[in-house]
Amino acid sequence: MTVTIMKRLGMLTLAVMLVFSGTGCQANKSSKSNNKPKAQSVQKKTAIDPATKKITDEVMKVKGVSKATVLVHNPDVLIGIDVKEGEHTATVEDHVRYKVESRKPGYFVHVTSNKKLHQKIKKLSTKMSGKKPGQAEGNEVGVIILDIGKETRTPFR
Repeated sequence: MTVTIMKRLGMLTLAVMLVFSGTGCQANKSSKSNNKPKAQSVQKKTAIDPATKKITDEVMKVKGVSKATVLVHNPDVLIGIDVKEGEHTATVEDHVRYKVESRKPGYFVHVTSNKKLHQKIKKLSTKMSGKKPGQAEGNEVGVIILDIGKETRTPFR
């Protein structure tokens, strides 16, 4: 009987030591940081798709692009750009399209420098960030793609 009590007491002591050793490390870490609250940026709170980030970085490297918004909705990539003053808009759009298509084959790339369409892409991108797109968002992507297509054909009418 004394052996079972000793075994139980030993197990209890071991369990208590494990609990205290695990929490002791946490207490030491927080005391070193002086318990100061850390600043967090809003951008870190929203999940950014790695493909979107890579494409945005590539677009920003194109000469003549001052701002860019990228929305990836497989297999489509919507890109809204602001073109620097003095640059030829159609040329910059073509360079963006070519660069993304060559770096990310398999995507259908849609580029616009139209301010209204760029704003639509920004709104939809914000709406979709951090969550899986649903049917409604998919429809909005389709509408923007059609609008970009209409904008492209307009000069030829």
